[in-house]
Amino acid sequence: MIKTICERLSFPKEAIDVFETGYNKICTVDGSSQLALAKDLFFEGDTVQYRQILKKLSEDSGVHRYTVDMIFLLTCTDRAKQIFDQKGISEEIFRDTMLDLTEKLYECKKLHGVWGTFVVWWYPEFFRAERFTLGRLQFEKREFPFDDYKGIVKKGDTVYNFHVPSKGPLTYDAIIDAFKRAYAFYGVSGIMPIYFSSWLIYPPHAPLYAEGSNLKKFYELFDILGSKVSEGSREMWRVFFVLPTEDMDMSTLPEDTSLQRSFKRFLTDGNHMGSGQGIILFDGEKIIR
Repeated sequence: MIKTICERLSFPKEAIDVFETGYNKICTVDGSSQLALAKDLFFEGDTVQYRQILKKLSEDSGVHRYTVDMIFLLTCTDRAKQIFDQKGISEEIFRDTMLDLTEKLYECKKLHGVWGTFVVWWYPEFFRAERFTLGRLQFEKREFPFDDYKGIVKKGDTVYNFHVPSKGPLTYDAIIDAFKRAYAFYGVSGIMPIYFSSWLIYPPHAPLYAEGSNLKKFYELFDILGSKVSEGSREMWRVFFVLPTEDMDMSTLPEDTSLQRSFKRFLTDGNHMGSGQGIILFDGEKIIR
């Protein structure tokens, strides 16, 4: 079962072997009963107990916790498919949505040297068919968190929040394509308020993006609503794939790309990374400026 699911998600053979071996070890100490209980809790909306079960399974089996977490998510894909089917959501959108597991698999390997995932908490909305991959971006409905935006969007109104998975260039055409897909998928009429919160649109980061680059063009699409600094620059791993520590020497950060070089100068000058919150208005075909 695990191998088949991994192959559908285009996992590399090395990772598949790790997950097959890990799954067998878990079943040896568990008999699948605790894994099944964790699955029930996960789909019921529990945020604590299922992770405690996974932690215990890791300790008992000797399988790395991040590997256990990915194995758990792989075993949840069958129930997720049932939910997508019940909601009439296409096979294509289901597969594209589940492919986020592949992105997180490679992030975990690159950052921690382990085949697995270090963000199991990120997935309930994906598996309960509440967050979807639509083209280049991932969307979900949220309530607008600010009091008012130009009298157009008010606190509590529905906005379409999106995330940017790490899977290649973030081009303007890909963004517009994703917005069009979301507009059609959600059956929006009139103006679609699109909300975003990320390190990508933190205003102090904007000067670090090269003029004419995809990131610069992306930043310029938004009307920025707010921002906040992150002490410790915890978003640093997204640029450098290095985990920040309290006593980190910023001068040791890699300089393999122009983006890394810009952020390294920013951090060695004593600045901290942060996140911004922004909004875009979309009419189904174009962004309303």
